[in-house]
Amino acid sequence: MVKRVQQEAAFVLHRRPFSESSLLVDLFSSSYGRLVVIAKGARRLKSKHRGLLHPFSPLLVSWAGKGQLPTLTAAEISGLTHPLAGESLMCGFYLNELVVRLLHRDDPHQALFTAYRETIERLSTSDDNELSLRRFEITLLRELGYGLVLDAEAGSGDPLDPDQLYDYIPGHGPRVISDPEKGTIVVHGATLLAMDKADFFDSKTMIEGKRLLREMIDRHLEGRPFHSRRLFHDVYRKNDRKAATKGERS
Repeated sequence: MVKRVQQEAAFVLHRRPFSESSLLVDLFSSSYGRLVVIAKGARRLKSKHRGLLHPFSPLLVSWAGKGQLPTLTAAEISGLTHPLAGESLMCGFYLNELVVRLLHRDDPHQALFTAYRETIERLSTSDDNELSLRRFEITLLRELGYGLVLDAEAGSGDPLDPDQLYDYIPGHGPRVISDPEKGTIVVHGATLLAMDKADFFDSKTMIEGKRLLREMIDRHLEGRPFHSRRLFHDVYRKNDRKAATKGERS
């Protein structure tokens, strides 16, 4: 039986050529999770989908098909678009890569979809991209069943001491540590408590929280590198070199 879905809220995560005229489009949808559809004829100049199937634009999409690769039948912009540029665009690429690589197909996560939409909106309007990404990473890990223990000590269940150093043990949680040199992922109790409230209130909290989240995400990806991270570093390293050269000439 052909499955038909109408007017589903979704975002484009990634797209690539499928033939001379069509595209394979990786979507993140509200009710169906992540799925890949064929957009037939989308590469043609007169395609009804032309100009629509781009990342970061809220869409209403429809598709139909019997198997794992349905055909896109309709797409339209839904609400305000959120153009990203510069650093925000790089952060958006990272956000999409997170979802593509950690979220299985056909695994609905409506709370995660809402968090994704809100993060895209914040990236387009706020200057604090780091905060937006860290909050999304916390939600992503929690929704996928990899949530961090951020309010109690592993084993004993004792409340965390903001001034205490902890060694965060993946799969277990924070444990008191006396020698930071022997720790795996060393973090202050204040940082964990702030992360529990998604409140990265100072630079130390942001640095420690980012390191912890990166370690946890990388473990679930078995160390495979992020293309968006490398792109971000390459672009900004190139810009730094240009700025340094310009400074030498002035």
